[in-house]
Amino acid sequence: SNVVNSSEDDFMGQLSAAIETTGAYLGFDPIGGGQMVDNCFKAMEQVAVKKMTEYSRYGSDQAKKMYIYGRLDFGPTILTPAYGFGWTLSGWEAVGRRRAW
Repeated sequence: SNVVNSSEDDFMGQLSAAIETTGAYLGFDPIGGGQMVDNCFKAMEQVAVKKMTEYSRYGSDQAKKMYIYGRLDFGPTILTPAYGFGWTLSGWEAVGRRRAW
């Protein structure tokens, strides 16, 4: 079991380590707004880039997927261009239907 605490100073390092240990390139975010999805994608990409055998200016080709499951934060979901092009963000409604954005 891997538990990381987003309020700790070394959260990103812990998150990257947990992804490296588990190989998890799929996640669920109950927060919705803010930068949690962005942080997860960044950590996934950092781990994937370490495994690359050739450099690519576009980043890794590792598929990364996040689902927003809930909206504890109604603010905008902030994404930055820091994780290559191999990512997908979708929403998941409480009734279990996917909604792609």
